[in-house]
Order: sequence, then C-alpha cells, then structure tokens
Amino acid sequence: MKLHHLLICCFLLPANAAWVPSAGVEPQRVFEEARTDRLAGRYEDALVKHQWFFAHAHRLQPALGGVRVSFAMQDWVALSKVYPPASAALDAAAAEAAERARAGKDLPQSFHDAVALFEARKLHQQTRDLYVALYASHRDMALRAAAKVRHALVQSGDDALAAETARGMADYLDIESSHQRMLQAMSSAGLDDVHPWRIYISNAAALIAVLARHGRQAEADQIATRALGYTGDSARRATLEQARLGVLPTHR
Repeated sequence: MKLHHLLICCFLLPANAAWVPSAGVEPQRVFEEARTDRLAGRYEDALVKHQWFFAHAHRLQPALGGVRVSFAMQDWVALSKVYPPASAALDAAAAEAAERARAGKDLPQSFHDAVALFEARKLHQQTRDLYVALYASHRDMALRAAAKVRHALVQSGDDALAAETARGMADYLDIESSHQRMLQAMSSAGLDDVHPWRIYISNAAALIAVLARHGRQAEADQIATRALGYTGDSARRATLEQARLGVLPTHR
C-alpha cells in the first residue's frame, strides 16, 4: 500500500482506535481478524476492522466486493448485537451512504452500499424510501437496480412499485449473473455459498411472485422455469414454485 493511502486509511479510523492498518495490509486478513476479535471479545478492535474493511476492501481488492456486503456485513451486524457502538457505527455508515446517494454522488456504489447496510438489518422501509428517491432522480439506474431491492419494496408494502419496475427476464438475468459473480467471490475467499444462494432465491422469487400477482403470469412462468433449471435443491425449488403462484418468500 502506498504511504499516502495508508495515512488516509488511518485518518478515517477513530482517534482512540486500538488497531491501525499496517503498510501492505491485506483486506482478506482484516476481515478474518475482525471475526476472530469478535469471538474473542475484543469488540473495539473488531469494530475498527469492520469499518476499515467496509471503507477500503473493494478498492484494494475488488474480488472482495461481494464478501464486503455479505459475510462481512453479517459479522458486523452480529457484533452490533453484543457491542452497542457497532450498531451506532452501522447507522452512521448507512446514513452517510444514503446521503451520498440522494445527492447523486458515487452512484451506483453509494446506493448499493446504503441498501446493503439497511437490508443487513431488515430495514426495508429505509431501502424503499431511498429507492423512491433514486427512481425519481435517476430512473434508468433505478430500473437496473430494482431486482436487488424488490424483496424490500414488497416487505415495506409497496407492491405497486415492485411491479412497476419489473423488467421481466432482463431482471432475472441480472439476478443470475450477480449470483454467479458472488459465488466466484465466495469461493476465492474460501467461504461457503449459503448467503449467495439465499440472496438469489429471495430476489428471483420476489420477481416471479410480483409478476404473477400483477397479471404477467406468462413472464413469471418463463422465469420460474429457467430458475428451476438452475437449482436442484428441493427447498429452493419449493420457494420458486410458490412464487409462481404469487406467494412471496417471507424471509431473506
């Protein structure tokens, strides 16, 4: 890592942080250490490492982009349940990302960051409100992002917007492609594939169910058929079959 980048990284950490990144720090190692610190009760160190990883991992090691908003996010949420400052830090990170997105800064990264921070804690209404703002100011970008927030739109009660922004097979292909990229990222990081599959099924089932519920059964059936051919897992297939009937998954 270049010296000026290291100095910036250190500047963004809390002044009383017990841990500071060393020159040449590896994001993957920081992620692993954050989990170890949490389990060992070193909560302050764990929090600082989560904040650093979220702020820098995707830039220093792009392949960890998926890990950053999945496993690392889940670990940060787990830390927040035993260490209140971690919860406040999640709130602050989400507020900052949402503010940048509303101001049109760093799009679409800022939007996706805010959504990841909201959805990790099932704050579906906040996701919906931010999406509405994006839809009003950057409609094309919002339509491309709809597949990743449709579950949140429905859970927040905005079934109409979930249907209005549905692009049918185009959305499904985005979901499938995103899932394949995340599987590759998890494999490279030595992590299991449970989270990527959960997100895939949630997004695909939400799309299929919304189409079925809004008079677009032929599209729902076409997507369901393709999705059923994509997985042989009986539980996942059952969720997709229910979605074909307009039944949405109740959890993510």
